[in-house]
Amino acid sequence: LGTDVQAFTFYLCKAYDIDFNFAMAVMQQESGFQADAVSPDGDYGLMQINQKNHEWLSNAVGVTDFLDPYQNIQAGIYILGTLFEKYDDPHKVLMAYNMGESGASKLWDQGIYQSKYSQRVIGYQETYIKELNGNDQM
Repeated sequence: LGTDVQAFTFYLCKAYDIDFNFAMAVMQQESGFQADAVSPDGDYGLMQINQKNHEWLSNAVGVTDFLDPYQNIQAGIYILGTLFEKYDDPHKVLMAYNMGESGASKLWDQGIYQSKYSQRVIGYQETYIKELNGNDQM
């Protein structure tokens, strides 16, 4: 991602009290940092916002173009922020982000509180943190 998009993400994460590395890990997992990514299931942009969420996100945060990297990130961080208000476990947040709250709650009812998706994203986040700490020591 360009430095301007990263800076935008960083300050938006600060506003929503979300770890920047966490948000970047979601983008890596969701789109491989491809701003124009569109999945066969109707997921759009860096954070792969599903088309079923477009209307309410347009109303909530004013997104008009889900392939615009800034608007897409704004929508994704907004979703993550609302999920972190409900769930204190990052794995639960990620599961709800990935499969919707109803899909995730079916697994939670079975005592499953992590998924391959959530483990992968947390792994990316940890890698970013290690790389950042390694660069600080140079």
